Amino acid sequence: MDQLLKGWQMPDGVIDLFIQNSIEPEHLGSLTDDNLKELCPLMGVRIKLKKKISEFLDSLATTDTATSASSNTDYDFSSVPEQVPDLDISLSDILIAPQFQNFDLKTLLETSPCGKSILQFYNANGCLDTKRRNRLTDIIIRHLFTFIVNKRLTYDDYTVLSGKIITLFPKESAATYFTRPIKKSDSFIGKSVPAKGKLIDRVRNLLFQSGERKRKCSTNNTENIEIKRKRIINEAQISSITEVNPEHVTWLQQNQYPWEEVIEKWRATASFRHEKEYDNVAHFIQEWSILNNPNAVQLIDEDFNILFPGRQDCFRQNWQPFCKKIFQLKASEIKSDDYKEDLLSSLNSLSIDEEKIPTELALLVHTVPPKGRTCKKRKFSVRECLESIMIIVENPGDITKTVAEKKEEAHKLCEPVQPYIILLGSLQNIQHLYLVIDNIKYTFNSALHAFDTLFKSFQVFNAKYNKASDHIMLIIQRCIYKITTKYDNPVPYISDILDLEF
Repeated sequence: MDQLLKGWQMPDGVIDLFIQNSIEPEHLGSLTDDNLKELCPLMGVRIKLKKKISEFLDSLATTDTATSASSNTDYDFSSVPEQVPDLDISLSDILIAPQFQNFDLKTLLETSPCGKSILQFYNANGCLDTKRRNRLTDIIIRHLFTFIVNKRLTYDDYTVLSGKIITLFPKESAATYFTRPIKKSDSFIGKSVPAKGKLIDRVRNLLFQSGERKRKCSTNNTENIEIKRKRIINEAQISSITEVNPEHVTWLQQNQYPWEEVIEKWRATASFRHEKEYDNVAHFIQEWSILNNPNAVQLIDEDFNILFPGRQDCFRQNWQPFCKKIFQLKASEIKSDDYKEDLLSSLNSLSIDEEKIPTELALLVHTVPPKGRTCKKRKFSVRECLESIMIIVENPGDITKTVAEKKEEAHKLCEPVQPYIILLGSLQNIQHLYLVIDNIKYTFNSALHAFDTLFKSFQVFNAKYNKASDHIMLIIQRCIYKITTKYDNPVPYISDILDLEF
């Protein structure tokens, strides 16, 4: 076991812990995340270890040694190479594979200016960067679907293509371009792992863009831009997840100052957060404890700007024009009652646009009430919808009680507590605003900044909208931020609002 870990360049301390706990190579597939945390406390090293274990188990499955191990056959693990092969089949099999036998990658690159620049960059630097890798996969996929294939590529096809890439660029890793999916029963983390890699991601993006063009032609809506949440990342700002420096991740786990360095390393580790799957917001914060810092609102802004470049000021620019348009559209449909009159009275008493935002949000909920159901017999109420976004508290001493009640209510429903706003004071007299995310309370004096950060936090943490206010948050997402994702579920009764232009 020690030779295997040394081949993976693990620290001596980690190797000693494996030996002390009598862990053998055949036990690797049974290690849980908690086991790995005990054996490997440093996150950066643990990330590397998990990747090596996954590659090791894949190599065993390929050669059928996993089956033999289950029958108590002994193996000489000292012969395991330091670098586990990335591909499921031999290189000779790849070169004679019939799928793309006439596909000459080198000739393809040499016959295009962009391809030539990739070859020149590799020859000069001995490796490719993120920009060239993306260009390379784009050239390959576009050429294949234009001139060679007219059907979906199989996993074997992707394996062949990744083999051709590393044949031409030997210092590249095949795993960067394609890794096969792993079934739950075969996964050492107990969860199924989808196919990954730049080749398959590029195909998905092309299919997504094709669907986007068709949708735009049919709806003639040029302003509503399709964005795939958590996957479209600004290359100028962040690198591929395979190039994230583990030391930066570890540093953020252990330090909260100087703040300039926090921002620098937070940006450098953005792709790691965006590509990783978190069970819930609490899990996200647990892994990134720097978010407990009162200044961490800036980190949420940074991640949002990277995920959705150019949309950081949408709330400030679009909220007031949107409210004016929708209230005109729905004026005849708004139910006239005491609640509506109180909201309108509150709105008229405020002279500053920013101070109107909480009241306008309440009026929006009243204008477009929820139609979802808590169960078959009962629909969500307007109050439940509003309080899933914003809770008004008159006394500072009631804030802690409100947070506790919110957690207890979510626990009864077996649901996580998603981000929400606590407004201290009243709609006419706002004293403070708090954005509550798990156990953290960020303080705001600006309603615009508070509600803007609330929405951004859902995108950054990839959190689901609350069921009671799902339609309201979707309206804000589509109309205010001009973001559409594959996760959206636009219900028919808000379709006219989603088509608003202002």
